[in-house]
Amino acid sequence: MSGPDGRSFARRHPVAPWLVLGVSVLVLFPRLITSLKDHEHVPADLRPGVLLIARPGRVSGAFDETVVLLLETGRERTWGVVLNRVRPTPDASPPPDVDRWGGPVQPENHVTITLEEPPPEGAIPLLAGLSWHLGRREARTPLGRALTFEGLSVWGPGQLESEVARGAWWVTPAKAADVFTAPGSLWVERALQYL
Repeated sequence: MSGPDGRSFARRHPVAPWLVLGVSVLVLFPRLITSLKDHEHVPADLRPGVLLIARPGRVSGAFDETVVLLLETGRERTWGVVLNRVRPTPDASPPPDVDRWGGPVQPENHVTITLEEPPPEGAIPLLAGLSWHLGRREARTPLGRALTFEGLSVWGPGQLESEVARGAWWVTPAKAADVFTAPGSLWVERALQYL
């Protein structure tokens, strides 16, 4: 656009192009961020045999830097066990015949995950070669083939879906090896895939 003296508007007002660019960024940037967040929170397939990897700063303190293996999902409740905590607090010691802390609730419950083939009687198949049952591992089970967890990680109807939708967890398929990975390195190994 030229003025009466032949000079363009942009030449007379050198800030104008920057102003237009700035306003465009202010309008479009929030839309871009919203769009990226929508893609980040693709609905997850929450089913038995998937891992929940806690996202930094997005879960409650009890789940900070945890990896949870889902064992059952349903309308009434969804639950699993924390795979990478040896004890609920650093100063607590695990009870006899308990290998890891399974979660912040129901410490009276014990779950054993086993690699035994064939699975023990009454065990529920989870992944290829992996099953679980309520109770502690049997004395005859070879070391390194089963882990007993004390306590559970439990969500009420819609609670976990809501947490996943707001970005509290990364959801990924589990492998039998995840269950038996050293507790101190599991979260770091899995979280690094997303960071």
